[in-house]
Formats: sequence, structure tokens, C-alpha cells
Amino acid sequence: MGGTFYDFLAMLPVSATVSFVLHTAVKWKIRPFIQNLVSSFVIAVMTAILSELLTFPIQPDTIIISAIMPLLPGTVLTNGIRDTFRGDYMSGAAKILEAFVIAIFIAIGIGAGLVVGGEVIR
Repeated sequence: MGGTFYDFLAMLPVSATVSFVLHTAVKWKIRPFIQNLVSSFVIAVMTAILSELLTFPIQPDTIIISAIMPLLPGTVLTNGIRDTFRGDYMSGAAKILEAFVIAIFIAIGIGAGLVVGGEVIR
């Protein structure tokens, strides 16, 4: 990806905050789709704020991509494809659809966070 040490330093508070948000969401029994939406929103807003406040240069795109990696539904997608290959088409289609819906919620959260954080409108 080409991230620098400064990107790593900026990534630490973002990751800590997202971890706190996910832990709190699980404790409050919030649905996983909403957890991913809120977490990705927090990632984008915090990255936008940090890119404005920090005096050293950071790459917001690298930070956002790195932060959403744990949220991506790789296991769900893999299990859906595996179920489809084993002949369980309904279960496979449901899991693949779930993976795409999770990815869409992450994209909506990132997009909304960038708009709120001011990264899109400059």
C-alpha cells in the first residue's frame, strides 16, 4: 500500500476508537450491519479530522483502507461461495447477498463520513 510511519501514527487513534465503537455496539446488542455502518463512518470522520489537524503529512486513503480491512466480510463471502459449490444454493446465495449488503453498508458509512468530515467537498 505504501503507508508511512506517519500513517501508522495517525492510524492508532482511529483503530482504538473503532475498537471501542465495536465493543460498545456488541454490548448494546446492535445489529452487525449497523455496527459496520457506524464504524466505517467513524473511520472516515476521524481520518478527515486527523488529516486537517496533524502537522505531518498523512495519506487519508491509506488510513481508511487499512482501517476498514477488519470490517470486510471475507469469511461470509467465502462461506457463501463454498455453500454454493456444495450444492446448497439457497444458503450460498443468502450468505453472498449478506456479504454484499455488509460491503454496501461500509461504503455508505465511508461516503457519509467523508462528506461530514469535509474530505469530499473542498
